[in-house]
Amino acid sequence: MIGAPLVNRAETQGIGMAAAVVYSDFLGQSWILRPFEQKVRQALNLDMFSIRTQIIQNLVAQRVLGATVNPLDNTSVSLGKYVGNDIFLEMLVRLQQPQIPVAVITPNGGLIAASMELQPDFELSLEWATPFFLLDWTFLPQHPETMFLSDNSLSFSWRINY
Repeated sequence: MIGAPLVNRAETQGIGMAAAVVYSDFLGQSWILRPFEQKVRQALNLDMFSIRTQIIQNLVAQRVLGATVNPLDNTSVSLGKYVGNDIFLEMLVRLQQPQIPVAVITPNGGLIAASMELQPDFELSLEWATPFFLLDWTFLPQHPETMFLSDNSLSFSWRINY
């Protein structure tokens, strides 16, 4: 689902290209990133560390399909740590290229179109398992004009075991 636009573009180029794109995702996640994630998790003493990226697919799209995509587009890094037995802290960082091409004006007044800059999105989450419910607080800073008050959310959930 994440790579659907790229796979659709690759399918117009042929079934061989589509297979190469899908296999490159499997290869990158299984053999390259998973051992790296485990080493980082152990080195930083984290309970969760995960990297999801389409760097190989983006490089294939640049070289073969001629797309103007930043290699780190649609990359996310999440890490989490239990504080005690009941509180879980999680941080997520997403890098995305804007959907609308960004034009850059040079100092001499020239115009360079289609900048490949990335926009980072940060999210901080705290999950607390109380004896009566699960409390989840999420902070996604996007509106500094409201002093980030509208960027907070609280949710309660119950689980019934029988």
